[in-house]
Amino acid sequence: MPPSLVSGAQWPVGTALGLRFAGMQRARLGQCLGGAVVALGISVAAVGAIIRCRAALHRHPVPALVLSYIPGGMVEMGLITLSIGANPVFVTAHHVFRILIAVMITPQIFLRHAARRGARPGVAK
Repeated sequence: MPPSLVSGAQWPVGTALGLRFAGMQRARLGQCLGGAVVALGISVAAVGAIIRCRAALHRHPVPALVLSYIPGGMVEMGLITLSIGANPVFVTAHHVFRILIAVMITPQIFLRHAARRGARPGVAK
């Protein structure tokens, strides 16, 4: 894949993401940034542990493992995978699995947490 094509594909994705913050108040942006930093720290720790286990058990290239488990968009990770010459099927399959787990497990955790607090999901207190 030519580098200019990969860069050209990343520009609109980054621009679209940046435009989502247009007009947001600074206080709210700070709250979002704080939550993002905490989520990033948890994700990096989890990904590091998974990669260490997978690298010890299987002989996959570490860059492909990092791209397979690191949080991020599937399209973006696919572009990076192609640019470093890793196996896009391997990376995409892991991303699909990770997303399915997140979609199936995260709501259950939220519902259990809300039930413990006595809150009804979808109803603000």
